[in-house]
Amino acid sequence: MQRIFFHCAANKLKVYMFIDEYDNFTNTILTSSGTKEYYHLTQGEGAFRYFFNLLKGLTSMPDSGLSRLFITGVSPVTMDDVTSGFNIGDNVSMDLALNEFTGFTESETMEILTLNWIIF
Repeated sequence: MQRIFFHCAANKLKVYMFIDEYDNFTNTILTSSGTKEYYHLTQGEGAFRYFFNLLKGLTSMPDSGLSRLFITGVSPVTMDDVTSGFNIGDNVSMDLALNEFTGFTESETMEILTLNWIIF
């Protein structure tokens, strides 16, 4: 994967990476394979840990090719296990300027809940 970013950096390309449901794998691995496999992937030289540490490193390098990184669904357990705490990010989930960027707005959520309540 580093080669992709080296190529982008060398050619002055910008990568905007969106990772949705970042923490979904935690539940999937823990319920299907157990804690041993989870620790194998997230601790030490584990593949998931390596991947997210690489992304974290790239975000701190101005000409890395990775211009923006947007991650959703980050649970504290997954964040700590995979990246030693992704302490360079900003939580924008309550930012009104980004309120309608992803997910449902408050009014859409209320409409969905009202419709589902009537149906059930």
